[in-house]
Amino acid sequence: MQSLLAFARKRKPERVRTEVNLAVNAALRLKEYDLHTSGIRLEKDLCPTLPPVFADPHQIQQVLLNLINNAQDAVLSGSRSPRILIRTEASDHAVCIRIEDNGTGIKKTDLKKVFNPFFTTKPVGKGTGLGLSISYGIIREHGGQIHIQSQVGQGTEVCIELPIDDARPHGGIPRIPADQVLPSRFLVVDDELEIGAIIQAALSRRGSMVDTASTMEEALGLARRNDYDFIITDIKMPGGSGIDLYKQLCAVNPSYRHRVFFLTGDTSNPSTIRFLEQEGLIYFSKPIDLQAMEKFFNRQV
Repeated sequence: MQSLLAFARKRKPERVRTEVNLAVNAALRLKEYDLHTSGIRLEKDLCPTLPPVFADPHQIQQVLLNLINNAQDAVLSGSRSPRILIRTEASDHAVCIRIEDNGTGIKKTDLKKVFNPFFTTKPVGKGTGLGLSISYGIIREHGGQIHIQSQVGQGTEVCIELPIDDARPHGGIPRIPADQVLPSRFLVVDDELEIGAIIQAALSRRGSMVDTASTMEEALGLARRNDYDFIITDIKMPGGSGIDLYKQLCAVNPSYRHRVFFLTGDTSNPSTIRFLEQEGLIYFSKPIDLQAMEKFFNRQV
């Protein structure tokens, strides 16, 4: 458990002067369509005069995506008029991002445990229990705070506070341009849940949204509802192979032919390698070199 969390946070943050509203909008670009098709009303109240913070914008996006996903699950489970509000504001010393939902809420006894690794109130198979723990670590490493208030049946508010970048010489510190915040959307398919969680943590560090599936059926359902930039699938899975999944994905959307990548520990199987080479498909051998995988996808965008 500790090694997984350490990996999720081990990269030294690449911090620059960051406009928080740009990070918020970049995260929302990945979620707006999904929220809309789920019948969720998304409201934004972004302060136009926020001071900058000194932060890794990709890590901030990762935190926001984790929190928005949690809010989405909560409102779909317990609200007739599901709504998520994202607000930004500034105090004397900090910029605050608030994510409010009118979902099921969290019991007081569970509020004390929400930042614990692998603790989740979601059904089995729905969440890894890592999102809030990783988010907490990221915000604390930025010198910030994250707070949660919730009432059962009323909803939840999460507040992220990041210190204002007002005590640092600004001349040599670049601001992050809007066009350099380049999140991508991934689907990772592996019947070994721990491997899926590790890859999810690795790819999320760059600000991307990463969904996971453990079966071919679940993956096909997600691919029909969402347009993924990249799909990473294991080859050997119960109920259908990654190659079967690839063929069905291409039938659903021919553009997936160039967006599916494989995981395999079966590099000695000549028929598997022959198929991958004939199709011109890229695969990552197990055990996975996660740093090489990160670098590969960084080059793709």
